[in-house]
Amino acid sequence: EIITDLLQTQNWVAADKELVSYIKANPQKAWAYTSRAWALENLKRYDEAISVARTALIQWPQDTKARSALARVLTKKGETMPAKSAHPLYVEAAMNDPREYTEFCLARSHREMGEFETAIAQMQAGLLKYPNSPLFKEALPFTRYQYFKKIRTQGDRQRLREQIELAADALRRGGYDQFYYQQMLRLGLRDLSDRAFFQSVYDSLFK
Repeated sequence: EIITDLLQTQNWVAADKELVSYIKANPQKAWAYTSRAWALENLKRYDEAISVARTALIQWPQDTKARSALARVLTKKGETMPAKSAHPLYVEAAMNDPREYTEFCLARSHREMGEFETAIAQMQAGLLKYPNSPLFKEALPFTRYQYFKKIRTQGDRQRLREQIELAADALRRGGYDQFYYQQMLRLGLRDLSDRAFFQSVYDSLFK
């Protein structure tokens, strides 16, 4: 009862202290580990919270609350780190608690590391799994635009054409955040300077 009150009033320091004592006396109570991980998470003591949640999972590998607690703390810690260092944490989080936000963080980490094709594939999969997700809906056009910018610097005309066609298709279908697709079209067509291709794209948009 004391622990519950401390958690409900967000007295995280006192809650952690009480939980340490409780776990020593009751090492087989899974809820105490997840509650302590929650208190440590709110104290931003992420490494300790991760250790507590992992300890719980060793004892109760199928415990969904322990998995969720671990994934939540891994994600929060990852958001304080550079993308490359955070990536393994996002992988572990998504494996333990595969849901919209953990899977989005994993896809986003690929983008932040410059792995645009992997990021795009994961975001497309995310939209299939979570079709109303604003996270994936907002992230996919921007990620495609970042990939497009990379292709521009490489001077690969064939891949540039492919990206323009993809942007044109997205504009025809309408939907979420058309700005980045418009930018891809404008910059890509200017770079190619192919009048016949420009006309075919224009006709496909306005026929």
